[in-house]
Amino acid sequence: MLPDRKPVGSVLVVDDAENIRDILSLVLLNAGFEIAAADTGARALEMAAAGCFDVLVVDLGLPDMDGMDLVKRLRKAGIRSRIVVLSGRADALSPEAFEGLGVDGVLPKPLELQTFLGEMRRLAAAGLEPAQEEVRP
Repeated sequence: MLPDRKPVGSVLVVDDAENIRDILSLVLLNAGFEIAAADTGARALEMAAAGCFDVLVVDLGLPDMDGMDLVKRLRKAGIRSRIVVLSGRADALSPEAFEGLGVDGVLPKPLELQTFLGEMRRLAAAGLEPAQEEVRP
C-alpha cells in the first residue's frame, strides 16, 4: 500500500483538445497534483469560481473565447490563482502581449514536459496572488 501523500498543489487545465487535457492531467497527477479540466472558457470560469486552484493552465485557442479574454475575465472575477498560458502560435508568446493581465508564465506548444512540471511546481509553491495585478479592460 502506498503512503498517503499531500498534494503538491491543485491545477485546472483548460484546453479544447482532449488529448492535450488528458496528457497534461496524467503528467500532473503522476507528479502529485490534484487536477480538474475544462474544455471551454465558460466552463473554466465556472470551475475557477467554484473551487480554489493554485494554478490555471490556459490554452489561447479555446472554441468559445480567446484565452487572453478568459484571463481577463478570471482576473475581473477576482480569481487569484497563478495563470500559465499555452500556445502553439509563436507570435502569441511575446511577454509584452501579456503585460498587465496577471499572467505568471507563458509556455509554447509542443510542451517540454520537464519544463512544464518545473513551472507548475514553482507556481504552486508560490501560492496565490498573480505576478501582475493590473487588469486591462
